[in-house]
Amino acid sequence: MMTVALIAFSVITTGFLTAGPSSAGFATITLDGVREAGYSAAIAADPSGDLAAAISGQAHTLWTDLTALYCANDDNFLFVYADLPAYSNMTASGEIGLLVDKATAAGGSSDPWGNAITYSHTNKPDFAVRGNIPGRSGIAGDDNNGWTELRTWNGSNWNSGAGINWGGLSGGGQVGSSIAYANSQGVEFKIPLSALGVSSGQTVSLEFFATQKGATHGAYDTTPSDDQATGLTDPTTQSAYAACAIESNGTPTNTPTTGPTPTPTNTPTVGPSPTPTPTAGSSCASAQTGDGAIVTTALYHNNLEVSLARPGRRHSARWRSGRTPAHLSQRRADRQRAGVDYRRGRQPQLHLYSDSRRHRPKRPLRHLGIPGARPWLQH
Repeated sequence: MMTVALIAFSVITTGFLTAGPSSAGFATITLDGVREAGYSAAIAADPSGDLAAAISGQAHTLWTDLTALYCANDDNFLFVYADLPAYSNMTASGEIGLLVDKATAAGGSSDPWGNAITYSHTNKPDFAVRGNIPGRSGIAGDDNNGWTELRTWNGSNWNSGAGINWGGLSGGGQVGSSIAYANSQGVEFKIPLSALGVSSGQTVSLEFFATQKGATHGAYDTTPSDDQATGLTDPTTQSAYAACAIESNGTPTNTPTTGPTPTPTNTPTVGPSPTPTPTAGSSCASAQTGDGAIVTTALYHNNLEVSLARPGRRHSARWRSGRTPAHLSQRRADRQRAGVDYRRGRQPQLHLYSDSRRHRPKRPLRHLGIPGARPWLQH
């Protein structure tokens, strides 16, 4: 997509300025001889059909009827475009000229190629692009080979740039390195800003003309409108310019927006596992420390079930009286069926008890090697 800035143009006639419409400034242009949208509005215009009868009456000079002039630039080049609606390389014959002034009074007053054209602008042109159009062969006096030079006024003459095919056209081609033509379209110039010695923020003044080769030929037509020949051999004096401002790229640079610094997330520190809260079993009066868990200092039974415990003080009276607690009745019956006397049996039963004083056994037999655990034999 093209980036387009707007500039204003004015026509300078012997020092007087006339305001004109807006035109394109900064744009990306393809050199091909076809005017594109990047040029936008014209910086200068001339009425169509205003050629002298002697000129318009010949097919090979009809192309010289000029109508509009445009300019644009990018970071490195000035682009200038002139409409040539009647141009065709099969029929046209003649020469073109583009004058460029960069607001200095000094400059050349005569035509670099020796035509009958005088430059009487308040600020004389500093540069002149002069060239043969790519056109019909066999027309007497005209070369029509596309050769184009960029001449620079060196303070005393136009010799700088002479003999150099600046435009790059050869072999009948219409598109070169610095100039391009397109049938029924126009002619386009691509001039390095460095060659002109200008940069963005400055203004150059332009005038374009069409003619034929020869010391007696003046300008057949011009843009902006200016003195033009009334016949094939009428000298002319040029004094009008169109202003073209060199623009900078107006596309803003996107600056990244810095967002808020994120709040760091605190990672929880894993600490030691809490000591389980003891829960009282179904047959105990209260919970004991360590119930329901295995710890490194003692081994506890899970819930103080009385089926694993030797009766304590609560059952001592019944034990001494010879009556078996109800919860041991089934165990005794099982032992009797197995032929083992309940009180004097020879088969010891291994039980693990807590350190609880409430269920403390009477006779320790041996230690199993588990810290804090106390095995006992009951018989």
